[in-house]
Amino acid sequence: LALPLLAISLSAQTPDHLVGLTRLNNLRHVDHWNCAPLAQCPVPMPGVIVMPLWAGGTGWDPVRSGAWVTDGRLLAQVDDNCVMLCPPMPIPGLAPNAFATGLEVVESMNQLWMIDSLGNLHAFTNTCPPNPIAVCNTGLGPIAVQTFTSGLAVDEGQGIVFIAHCDFATGANFIAISRLATPCNIVCRIPAPNCLLAPFGTITGLAVNWGRRLLYMTDGAGTIAAQYAMTTVTGCVNWLNVNCCPMPIIAVDPMVGLAVRPGLATSMGASCANGTCPPCP
Repeated sequence: LALPLLAISLSAQTPDHLVGLTRLNNLRHVDHWNCAPLAQCPVPMPGVIVMPLWAGGTGWDPVRSGAWVTDGRLLAQVDDNCVMLCPPMPIPGLAPNAFATGLEVVESMNQLWMIDSLGNLHAFTNTCPPNPIAVCNTGLGPIAVQTFTSGLAVDEGQGIVFIAHCDFATGANFIAISRLATPCNIVCRIPAPNCLLAPFGTITGLAVNWGRRLLYMTDGAGTIAAQYAMTTVTGCVNWLNVNCCPMPIIAVDPMVGLAVRPGLATSMGASCANGTCPPCP
């Protein structure tokens, strides 16, 4: 299945949708609720390097209207049409034996966060280039042979940090939960919700719409939207309604990260360009 190159031109208010970098360095836009791919464009990153399945990430910056993307070793920012906003660069402070496995823009702090395959959570300035601020270890390092972190999302409203910690040998998916104020202090690690009617593979990206309290997950092809509620006793979460969108992997090019791309605001009503506008209601 070939997706059209993206050229966004919108004439009405658009709903949120999902974006994610793919293994072959495309930025893919996906409509979860209609279970449909929208479009994609090629990210001008250096040649594709063989990376482990858990490497890669995507985080949406609503201020600059661009996606921070990483293939696991390089970091860049592009707009909807893959025009470069911040050129590719080695990730500051990433250990030689580690890969970036998830990105998130924490808007209230104006920071870019990254989780790596050794379980280190990095905080950077949300600037070009990003400058390191702090790093701490979550304890979510490799377990056995192929259990690694593989996604990061932050609910800034309730102060919840979600980290995917998955076994790529067995396909077992877990979500680790911490608090925004102490993000490396893991409160709980619980099984991720699953789709009963459609197979879902190992998680390769997380994103959150914290206004709707929805955690999105992707296995590189399909997506899950899970409604959650924080428990008052443990500070963990309970999964409520789960909505699944199964989609085949497109041209063996799975998504390696996920982010919520907010809808674009557009004008409504009749134009006032050639006359007097009526008063606002």
